[in-house]
Amino acid sequence: QVTNTSNMTEEEWNELMNDKRKEFEVINQSLASRGVMISIKGTKHYNFTDFQLFSNLLSLIGYTGSIDGKRGTEIINKYVVDFFSIHLQGIDGRLIYKQNANYPEVRFHSIEE
Repeated sequence: QVTNTSNMTEEEWNELMNDKRKEFEVINQSLASRGVMISIKGTKHYNFTDFQLFSNLLSLIGYTGSIDGKRGTEIINKYVVDFFSIHLQGIDGRLIYKQNANYPEVRFHSIEE
């Protein structure tokens, strides 16, 4: 999500930056404790909703990224099911800890980035 910073006061700007620092602190703590951060090339915020299935026009107005809606949904569903299989059912996951050739759009991020 993009925040319009052009009309912010210095106080609002500092608050935004403090919030972002806190977010990154939590992310770094998670990554340092065997957490995983994954991104999917061609996605934006609304790709993680059902909006991407309604129309390809949503990407033209910037609501979704360039990835095909069905492909985006497939990837998201596979990785979410893998996550819950590991953490709720105790089943070994095959996706969320390493790159998979079937999903080249998926990128794993480390604490060093």
